[in-house]
Order: sequence, then C-alpha cells, then structure tokens
Amino acid sequence: YPPGSPEDAGPVATDDPTGILGGQARPRRRVLGSILAIACLLLPGIVGYALGERDRDRTPTAAAPMAAEGSRLPASTSDLDALADRVDDVVVNVTSTVDGGGQAAGSGIVISSDGLILTNNHVISGSTALRIEFGTTGTVRTARLLGYSLVDDVAVLQIPNVSGLRAASLGSSASLRVGDTVLAIGNRGGRGGAPKVAVGTVAALEQEITASDPDGGNVQRLDGLIQLAAGIQSGDSGGAVVATDGRVVGMNVAASVTNSFGGGTRGVGEGYAIPIEDALRIAQKIVSGEGGPDIRVGATRAVLGVQVQSSLGGLSGSGGTGARIVGVDPGSGAAAAGLVAGDAITALDGRPIGNGRDLVEALVNYGPGDTARITWRDASGRSRSATVRLGEGPPA
Repeated sequence: YPPGSPEDAGPVATDDPTGILGGQARPRRRVLGSILAIACLLLPGIVGYALGERDRDRTPTAAAPMAAEGSRLPASTSDLDALADRVDDVVVNVTSTVDGGGQAAGSGIVISSDGLILTNNHVISGSTALRIEFGTTGTVRTARLLGYSLVDDVAVLQIPNVSGLRAASLGSSASLRVGDTVLAIGNRGGRGGAPKVAVGTVAALEQEITASDPDGGNVQRLDGLIQLAAGIQSGDSGGAVVATDGRVVGMNVAASVTNSFGGGTRGVGEGYAIPIEDALRIAQKIVSGEGGPDIRVGATRAVLGVQVQSSLGGLSGSGGTGARIVGVDPGSGAAAAGLVAGDAITALDGRPIGNGRDLVEALVNYGPGDTARITWRDASGRSRSATVRLGEGPPA
C-alpha cells in the first residue's frame, strides 16, 4: 500500500481535565444492534468523511463530516454569539497538500499554547505539506505532522516556534445528555477565513457508524461517537463540538450527505464527533512518543508499493477475500517479490487481510525499512508468500 496517488486530489492556560499530558479516557463500548444502524447508513451511501476530498483542479476542497429531545439551552441568542466568540480563535483551518499536487481543507483544534493542533487523520492523509490558518486574524503558519491513528481517525500537528497561543478549554463528553445544545465549529466548505458556527443538539451518544470517502471507498468503522443534529458540512472535519459552558467536548469526524433511503437531501445532515477524551488519549501517546498499536509516531509510514481496489464490500472482519491489487510501483518491495495486478493480498505476517482497509491498518504498525511476510493469492488461485522490505510514504 498506499492506495495510489490522490485524485489530484496574552497566553491562556489550557483547561484540560482529561489531561493532554496524561490521564485516562472513558471506556469505549460498541453499540448493540448496530448492524441495522450501519445498514441504514450504507444503503443510501450516506456517511462520508467530513473532509479530505481531493480536487483535480488543485484548489483546496472541503475535507467533509439527528433529531433530539429536550435541551439545556443558553439564555438567549446573544449568549450563543458570546459563546462562539469565546472559542472561534481556538479552531483553525488546516490545508494539506498531497502527493500529486492536490489539496484538501479541514479544521483543527488548538490544544496547547505552544502550537499542538488536534485534527482528524483523514484531513492530513497523504499529505506532503501542511498549512494552518488562524481564521480570526488571517495569520498563516506551516505545521508538521507528529503522528496519527488511522483506526481512530486522530492526528496531531505541531506549529514550530510558537508560544502564547490561546488553547481550547477541554471538557468531557461524559457531561453530555441527549438534547443538549452544542456548537459545531469548523472550516465550513473549506473556504478558510473565520470559523463558521452551527448551533445544534446532541441526538445520541455511543454511536457506531461505517464511514467512507465520498466515492464509496476507504471504508472504516468508528464507534463511541456523539451523534449531532447540526448543520455540519464539508470542511468541518477536525473542528470542535463545544458545550454551552465553552468547553470542547468533541471533534467533528463524519457526516451524512443524504437523509433518506430514496436518496433525497435536506439542509441538516447527521453529524458525528469523536469524544474529546478519546481523541486526547491518542494525542497523548503521539506527543509523548509512546505510540502504540495502530498509532504511528512520525510523519511517514511504511508502504508496500501497491495500489489496491477500494469498495464498500468486505469490511474488516467480515470474511473479505483479500486486498486486490490494481497496480504495483516499479522498484518497490512488492515488485521485487513478484506481486502483480490481479493478485489479492490475504495476510501480513499472519494477520488476515480481507480488504484494502485491513492492509492499511496493518501497515501502520510497521516502519519504513521493516520487513514483513506477505501472503497473496495469484490470478490462478494459487497461494504464494514472500518476505518484503517496506518503503516509505506519506501518512495513510
């Protein structure tokens, strides 16, 4: 892997009860009965990543993310406006330049006064350069990737040589109840400038979804999410979900693009956010350099040197038939081992591979230059294996 070229595609102390420098996240649980919920999402193809779309015209495109009962509302609209003013300078615009020259636009949250930015992995996927815009002032800075978790869709960026930034006040999703009023803040539409604010409510907690890219590929399950009834749009991914006390309680990650089985649309889609304590748990492991299973520290990744087929079928653990190769990079470890288009990779060091997503997730645990035992099935159906030295590529 990788899956081929993108389609051109004064200082305020951080209030952090969850502990960016330590602390424990709440236990995550998968939602029972989620098969129906996932099927409902998949039938119209409605859930897509909130951002990270590549653009053939090489202009930044928005990297893109239900009804509720009761509400703990602020006193007035002016209170909401004041709340938005308190937090809009801690949400930044993130633009990634990807291999091949395309760009993607999303959002990020300032989590430390010295320039740590929390965002989604899919905002920076495939990036070769990163730019941060402080929309309220127009200040633009470069950033580097410290690390990421593909499985959890979390990444941490660092703006070098800065201090005294205003950092977000960080809360916990444990304080949320269905019907609570929240603000979703981000780089709406990927257009940059001051962050845009959508007022909404918490529709559900502990939700599990199956998300995909806008073209239906790169399928991933995400769980433990906050479901929102708010006007989240493309470009909001990596942005903040803010409770009425001004604390960030979540990070935008995905949204539906339709709301009916017939494929119809309406103004407010179903939005989803990662609880902030879960995102910070990953961030702490990245910032400390500890890493962990499925957490990559650093700005590069190990690549096999193949492009594989992408589809909604064959989800992880569902008995897929392997990651089918559609192209092999000349000079790569895969080419040296004899893999060709039409082969299907079925295992990596004994770990079963059911589809392309499985392969990406497995490779996160390797570094460039590592070796791995690859098992594949060739066009004739014969199983073959070889030890391959992995190359270096941009983040997954």
